[in-house]
Amino acid sequence: MSYLNGKIVETLVVPVHCESEQGTAFFISDTQLLTARHVVKAHFQSVAAPAAIYIDVAGQSLLCKGEELSIPGNAIDLALLTVVPEADYRATEYMTLLCDVYVKNMPLRVYGYPQEMAMGCNLVDLEVRNRLEIEGGVWNNRTLIRDDKLTLHNFDGLSGSPVVSMSGRVTGIIVLQINETLSYLSVSKAKEHLDNKGIRYDTDWATDDITTMGTGRSYQLCKDAVATVHGRYMPKLHQENRDLEKILDNISDKQQLEESAKKAATLSECISKLPDHMKEMIQNKLKIWQDLDIDMLMADGCSILKRCYDYIGREHPFRSGGYSDKVRKLNENVYELKEEDFERLRFIETKNLCLIGKAGSGKTHSLCEYALKNQTKTNIYLFFGTDFKAYQSAISYIRDMVCQEMSFADFNQELKNRGRYAVIVIDAINEGLGCSYWNNHLGALRVELENYDHIRLIISVRIPFDKEVNDLLESKKWHIQIIEGFVNKAKAIDDYFEEYGIDQHYRNHRIEAFKNPLFLKIFCETFHSLTEDERRHVNKQMLYKRYVAKKNEKVTDLVDEDPELNIADKYLSKLANYSVFYDHFNPIARHKARLYGQRMAPYRLWEKDLLHACLTANLLLDDRSHTGEPAVMFEYENLGDYYKAGELLQSKMDVKGLLRWIDDERKYLERNTTVPSEKFRTAVKALFDCWYHKGLEVYDERLIQKGGPLYELYYDFLMESDITDQQLISILLRLDNDKVNPLRLVQKFDEVTLDEALQIHEKLKTYPTVGRRDLIWTRYVNRMYEMYGDNYIGEVPLEQDYTLEVSDSEREYLICITWMLSSSHPKFRAIIIRKLRKILQIHQTLILWLIRLFENVNDPYVLGGLYCAVCGVVLPSRNKELTAAIACCIFHLYYEREQTVPQDLIVRQWTLKIIERAYYLDEACDYWKRIRTPFKPQPIDESSIPEYHHIARDYFGLQQGSIKMYNSLFGFEDFNRYIIGTNNRNFSNDYFQPTENGKYQGVPLHDIMAEMAYYIMRIFGWNDKLGYLDNGKYSPDRSHNNQERIGKKFQWLAWHRVNARMMDACRTSKEQYYYSDEAEEKDLTPNPYPWNTAEISRFDPTLDMEQKYEPEAGLTGTEIQPIKGKEEDWINKNEYLPDFRCMAKLQDGSEYVMLMGYDTSKEDEKETFLFSNAGFVKKEDTEKFADWAKNQNFYGRWMPEHRGMTEFLWNDYPWADVYKSSFEHEVWSRSHGCPCDMQLSYEAQLQEDWEGIGRENEFLSTAYMPCAEMMEQMGLYCSEIRGVIKATDDSVVALNTGHGNCVNGLFVRRDVLNDYLNRNGYVMFYYVLGEKVLRIGEMNSIIKDLSAAYQYQPENEAVIIQPMRVIERESPKEVKVNPARRAALKKKNDEEGLTSCEMIELAESENEMVDADFLELLKAVPEDEDDDE
Repeated sequence: MSYLNGKIVETLVVPVHCESEQGTAFFISDTQLLTARHVVKAHFQSVAAPAAIYIDVAGQSLLCKGEELSIPGNAIDLALLTVVPEADYRATEYMTLLCDVYVKNMPLRVYGYPQEMAMGCNLVDLEVRNRLEIEGGVWNNRTLIRDDKLTLHNFDGLSGSPVVSMSGRVTGIIVLQINETLSYLSVSKAKEHLDNKGIRYDTDWATDDITTMGTGRSYQLCKDAVATVHGRYMPKLHQENRDLEKILDNISDKQQLEESAKKAATLSECISKLPDHMKEMIQNKLKIWQDLDIDMLMADGCSILKRCYDYIGREHPFRSGGYSDKVRKLNENVYELKEEDFERLRFIETKNLCLIGKAGSGKTHSLCEYALKNQTKTNIYLFFGTDFKAYQSAISYIRDMVCQEMSFADFNQELKNRGRYAVIVIDAINEGLGCSYWNNHLGALRVELENYDHIRLIISVRIPFDKEVNDLLESKKWHIQIIEGFVNKAKAIDDYFEEYGIDQHYRNHRIEAFKNPLFLKIFCETFHSLTEDERRHVNKQMLYKRYVAKKNEKVTDLVDEDPELNIADKYLSKLANYSVFYDHFNPIARHKARLYGQRMAPYRLWEKDLLHACLTANLLLDDRSHTGEPAVMFEYENLGDYYKAGELLQSKMDVKGLLRWIDDERKYLERNTTVPSEKFRTAVKALFDCWYHKGLEVYDERLIQKGGPLYELYYDFLMESDITDQQLISILLRLDNDKVNPLRLVQKFDEVTLDEALQIHEKLKTYPTVGRRDLIWTRYVNRMYEMYGDNYIGEVPLEQDYTLEVSDSEREYLICITWMLSSSHPKFRAIIIRKLRKILQIHQTLILWLIRLFENVNDPYVLGGLYCAVCGVVLPSRNKELTAAIACCIFHLYYEREQTVPQDLIVRQWTLKIIERAYYLDEACDYWKRIRTPFKPQPIDESSIPEYHHIARDYFGLQQGSIKMYNSLFGFEDFNRYIIGTNNRNFSNDYFQPTENGKYQGVPLHDIMAEMAYYIMRIFGWNDKLGYLDNGKYSPDRSHNNQERIGKKFQWLAWHRVNARMMDACRTSKEQYYYSDEAEEKDLTPNPYPWNTAEISRFDPTLDMEQKYEPEAGLTGTEIQPIKGKEEDWINKNEYLPDFRCMAKLQDGSEYVMLMGYDTSKEDEKETFLFSNAGFVKKEDTEKFADWAKNQNFYGRWMPEHRGMTEFLWNDYPWADVYKSSFEHEVWSRSHGCPCDMQLSYEAQLQEDWEGIGRENEFLSTAYMPCAEMMEQMGLYCSEIRGVIKATDDSVVALNTGHGNCVNGLFVRRDVLNDYLNRNGYVMFYYVLGEKVLRIGEMNSIIKDLSAAYQYQPENEAVIIQPMRVIERESPKEVKVNPARRAALKKKNDEEGLTSCEMIELAESENEMVDADFLELLKAVPEDEDDDE
């Protein structure tokens, strides 16, 4: 093929003559040409008038003038020619120069006029490729080898010929013949000379490299692949999906991934070199029992490092204490890393991505768009499921197509040399040979490619076929990304309507199905042929028929047939009929499709054949049958489904007959597993949709009714359709055919009476196991939330005036949403709990009614959520009578008798907390004191607990969802590793058994896991039908769990059950975070409560957005202070420092004193920051502490401070046992050379779990409170409003000021503080640290450290102990770089890769390299040997 893309070569490349010399020249502008200088040297050497230069073009001989391109000291064999003005000629086309990099064997073309061919009058086109690069070449720097078959032996006349790449651009000029080999001067060699003349050239050469490793080849393969998908890729209407593009970047972009890995390695090194006491603080806080070394931190996609990063970034836990440089470096490295870095790092070890989505959701378009637009980042090779053949393995086919003659190992090594990834993309594996082929080949392909660190794999599969692909069960091996259509449906509709000329009136007609790109596209293409009614009442069958009718115009034109015959529709119907009744809904054999086409449009050659026409019109696609034979399929599978449904409707069978026929087909496919069944299911669901739009009520048919063989198929159709929630529930109720149907609870409240709701409630209570109930209830609750999101259950039906009267609708609502707590989706449950608390807060008389109503419910998810909501009312309440009544009820229900004690840790947590609260408010309500722990262990059938090593992969069932639960519990997955804890230990660190030496050993985790399996199957009643419901359910990772599998619910239930039993049967650690699996008596608690383990809920049900107050809290004097000084040298002016402020006033005039605070000011690039802590010292130590404090450098956060504890909730402080017993409280301490003991003035509580409240609404994640002693002595309590502390008379005593335009900290009323100090004989001091910062660009800054100290005065301003001052930082020591070591590391990196430590060493050495080092490095690196012959 020609590389000049149809241009007339003879007008671009022309003969040139100068005296006796003849050569070739080519146009680079409308009047300028390039040629070899030696061809026209007479022009420059003539003593008298310059020798004339002529070019022959378009039958004319045109005079040109020549210019030298050589520059002093750098001669070059190139000349620039310009057509003289008198010739009056301008080229309409010309060639572009390309500055490239030498690539061996790069295919090229040479165009020129050799004298051997018609005396230099005939243009020749030579196929050549790069053979050798000539180091130090002056006149020429590359040689070529010919691949053409022309009998050309002499190259005279080719001097000056352009060497052309595949894009038609000139990469060099022929200048010399060496023996029988052509050589040329590359554009890259002549850059300086071209720049000197202002001659432009391109530099984007990579896409011209069509060698095996070349970007040009992968790009061309992608272009060829994309050309086969026709209308499924529409670049002009591409809609941005940044989340998907980021994920594709994460797996594909080597440079980004390496940058993130480099930053992660640097932070890992920094953490690994922290002093032991700092590392122990991290380990204790995060329950990490391995050494914090670099390799451990970098393992598993840096999961442990991410936990450390979150902790350090959130709480800044370290006080330098002589380690200020280490702490500063640590914080800088944490700042450098971003969340997106960790998102990328997840792809270091798991290199495979699977995109799943419904038909037409945009999978193919997205992958085509990405493959074409990102070849500069990585080599992307695009394949389709229809490309693969039954007789060839996927490994073999991809190796042949991608690597050509190379092996995967050699290909991977060359990728490493080039610093690029190769990404294998296989779109639509459900098409072509289908899931049966990929179940035999996908796992093998993945395992093979995982051997090569520079090769990645991306696949896509249509829902529901992902359930059929076994290898996707290896969830730790795949990242699963769901594509749900357009991200911005409104914009997509606007863009499509504008493109297709649909008028403004219809832009407001937002059909939900338009989120599906295929549906929107077909709607737009058929819009102008639809009637007004059809436009407003769209159904797929009608739309697809109109689409084919439109395509019929092209088909009839191609086959030369009468358009009125509508031959395209008839032909597709015939193919659909054959597929349904003769081939079990699968693709039609190609020879059969050709035969039908010839019968309908006979006597035609292939160019006018009906099959050819439908392939050309993009109604059909080439495919492969499950036997590997050539076949054809419908271009849009969903369109084919509706054509097949249409054939079923056209049959002579009535509804009953059709359902019987479908059931027989189902049975056949179950017996013959080698015949794919996916297309049967999708076509039958299309039939159900047609019936629905025709208004046929098939819900009462026995085969579809609940329990019938087609129920699950019909249920799947309903869940995938665009039916409103009320219609859906109505149909589901008909399917169940039961008047007392739980699904009625999710209808509108005015459709169910309270009596009916109570009947349904009693029916739900009768189910003997959680599993039985989840099959008929939770599955629908989950699905409704998945379909309709956070607003599914609507707003709480409270009267506007908050009347205390209770309506039936409120009781119905409570019954309904309390049962919805059975959902496995954490976010949904959190929303319900908050709504429950809201109603119960207003109608407190309903609490006891609801508790008694749900007595004996056997689902701990329901009871745990209910008591959590009740606790949300009780915890902030001061109502003794209400709390005592609730505590009395709970005690008699659960704790009066041993056999009724809750066997779920979370139910225990909330019920015991309520009883404890009642005792705290009124000690006469002494149920708390009557409860004795540990509780008596409940009997368990130990013979039914399976042996750990005998639990097989199919223990929970054969469905994909059941196997996922096995993998999650017993495989190398997050639940097993981080919840159960197998990632770093084999024994529990919460529960212990006595050993012979008088100590205690943690319970083996294998025993715990086996007991969990027993609970899941025997107690909670898991069954494989639930596993079926979990098929295709994915969670991105453990931090994105708004929705979870039903199986995950069973895992949590079993986990909380086993924790409760272990607490009863074993000894329990005192502290929530005990980090050893061995213990002594002193480490264990004699009276364990749920909060002695870290497995309790951290959810705070009291959080309420309606009770959030303004960050400034009404205080004045806390406003942001302006930055002093405007001089350019502001950073170095030590007189411009921020003022210390510790006093504020409320609007009523009362004074408030700061106990701690962050005071930050920013103006442009300037910033100041102060962090102040107040501590109490005994009066007799006042002078001693003041003398010591005046000389200290408080920068580095080495003095005591509280950063926020997660062990307790806001309203637990300071009275609850969870606060008092779950960790050691150091009230008085002496820090780093301090001459006396000091007590910190405040405590801090950190709230991490904000489930059910939008991230944008979070407030005061860390809340501060006066120290426990002050709270107790002064009668203070944490109020119902987070951040506000009140006295017993309900007056506000202390306030948190938030992250608004003010000091962020804790302020206490001055009179209360003074009273407290006076009572105890304390003096209060402030120690202050800060920074003065000048930012330079985004990443750089100059920082000055600040330090100060003050003594609080009860009546006056604080006394200065240490004035605010700048502390000069020590300069870092210079590090000497060893160039030879750096060279060795670089060589090792190229050949075999580096360890994490070596990666850091190399990075540091490269950052510190100076010019002199480069010379040393060049000496250390051996020259490459030329392997050419």
